[in-house]
Amino acid sequence: MKNNKFCQGQSIVEVLFAIGVVSICLLALIVVITAAVSNTRFSKSYNLATKYANEGVEMARKERDRNNRTDFIAAYQNDVGLDDSLTWGDCGSANVDSIYERCINFFQAGEVVTVTATVSWTDSGKDHSVVATTVLSKWNN
Repeated sequence: MKNNKFCQGQSIVEVLFAIGVVSICLLALIVVITAAVSNTRFSKSYNLATKYANEGVEMARKERDRNNRTDFIAAYQNDVGLDDSLTWGDCGSANVDSIYERCINFFQAGEVVTVTATVSWTDSGKDHSVVATTVLSKWNN
């Protein structure tokens, strides 16, 4: 007859090993899910910031079309801000959706004006920004 003394079930070492493997797998899964949620939040913020930067460039284009060249260049020589209500103001006070800051820079070089819209925000303790640029030319004098 065989001795079945050692074949009666799982030993404590095997059980602890299995629990350890399952724990490591669960921990890895939690880390992956946390990173995915963080990346999704950042992507949403980045897409909104890109939208707001493009909106700033379009507002500058609208101002160019609404004004003659001399008035446009005189009015927009420095950095200006553009808030939620699309009102021009100071760069540091132009908040959009309470977490984004939108600043529009106008740079004249000869017959053209380069417009750069920068939208900045802080996410997870890190500063981020999106920049949209266009060159304005050929408008009524």
